[in-house]
Amino acid sequence: MHPWTGFGWAVVLCLAAVLTAGVSEPANAQAEARTAAPPIERIGPPTLYSPSVERYRFGDYSPGLISDPAFYPIPQDPVTRDTYLRWLEEMDLARLADTPKQGLWGPAQFMPVLVKYVQTGKRRWGEAIIAMLKDWHRATLDEIARKGWTEQFIEEPAFIPLYRKHLIAGGLMKKDDVWFRDLWLDYCRNLHVWGTKPTEWRGGCHRSVPEALAKGLAARWYPDIR
Repeated sequence: MHPWTGFGWAVVLCLAAVLTAGVSEPANAQAEARTAAPPIERIGPPTLYSPSVERYRFGDYSPGLISDPAFYPIPQDPVTRDTYLRWLEEMDLARLADTPKQGLWGPAQFMPVLVKYVQTGKRRWGEAIIAMLKDWHRATLDEIARKGWTEQFIEEPAFIPLYRKHLIAGGLMKKDDVWFRDLWLDYCRNLHVWGTKPTEWRGGCHRSVPEALAKGLAARWYPDIR
């Protein structure tokens, strides 16, 4: 074999590779260009979460007008306990008391009735509260039957003890009344907030605080119950 034969073939192969690459690269680039995603184009303002508030101005605006009572009047009447009591007179409170079957929403809905009972001491308001609480107990048992637990943990631990306190003070309830004991113990034994499985420790979150309050009151009111 001629000594230059191998070298010659090597030169030919390298030249062919270079020529082939030179031909295929533009074709590949064109294919990639056809399949590439279109460039991103912003169609909104650059401050997406800071819209201008100018449209909320009241006509011609200058910084000095915002403190001018004539421009933006703010009532200066004091808000006191008597203000709330007057508001109770303006609402249809008697109609609310006449419909005590409020279900799971009763403890929150009936707070104005409790205020009226504390203010006047009249039995009709207290008896309406008792009817509401018993209906709440019924609705709670229905929820337990459906879900296996009750999830009412926000208003109930705070409001229901207030009802108990003032009903006892008004003479319409005794500390050891069986109906209320059953209501509170059924509630505490089945309180698993927001569909969670029963656990003894829920961590430092807002849900654990009212649950601890409810069960702590049960332990204080009924120390002989386990």
